Parts: sequence; structure tokens; C-alpha cells
Amino acid sequence: MSSRTPLVSIGMCVYNEERFISQALDALLSQTFPDFELIIVDNASQDATEQICRDYASRDNRIRYFRNAANVGGAKSAKLAIAESSGKYFMLAGGHDLWHPSYISECLDVLESDPRVVLCYAQVVVI
Repeated sequence: MSSRTPLVSIGMCVYNEERFISQALDALLSQTFPDFELIIVDNASQDATEQICRDYASRDNRIRYFRNAANVGGAKSAKLAIAESSGKYFMLAGGHDLWHPSYISECLDVLESDPRVVLCYAQVVVI
């Protein structure tokens, strides 16, 4: 991670996501807007999630990986992700979410165009 503050922080709280985590991380890392940090908080997964996340973090300096010693629940994991974030904007991602490549940039277009807008999200397609 560089010393420069990214515009966007993405928190990803995961637990036993080995089945989909690679696809989710690939979708995030393929965003057309690259100025983000990804904070992964692993809630003591018992599968290969830790190894997969550590591998991605070793290859991309935008990723920081944290692992809870025990399962503390989603809310506490999200709180850690928020506490570790430094961006102007915060987004929450799931370890099984597939984001459209322009998701971040399209949300930013909305948020930056009107200071009265405080929340932006996309339509969801369940797969």
C-alpha cells in the first residue's frame, strides 16, 4: 500500500468464501476506477479463504488482509474494516459479490456530481 490516500475504501468481510472469493476479488481488481484500497476482514474462516486472500494481497498492494482470531460476527468485522479505511468514500463488498467493471466509477459520478447525495448503490442481480 502506498502512502497516498485512496479516494475509495472497500471493506470486504468474509467467512468460508473459498468457493467464490477469487471471482469476487478478480471483479474488484478489474474495476475501471483503480484508486481504491481493499480491506479484507476474515472472520476466522475454516476453509482456504485465508490462503486465497493472502495470495491476492501479496500480488496487489491495494489489498490489506486482517484475520480475526475467532468468529466475532459480521458487525464487528465490518467495524474493523471501517476503522482501517482511509478513503473519502466507503463501500462494502461481499466475498461472493461480482461487481460490474464500472461499478465504482458510476457510483462516484453520482456522488461527486451533487454534494447532497450521501449514498449510492446499484441494482442487484441474484446469481
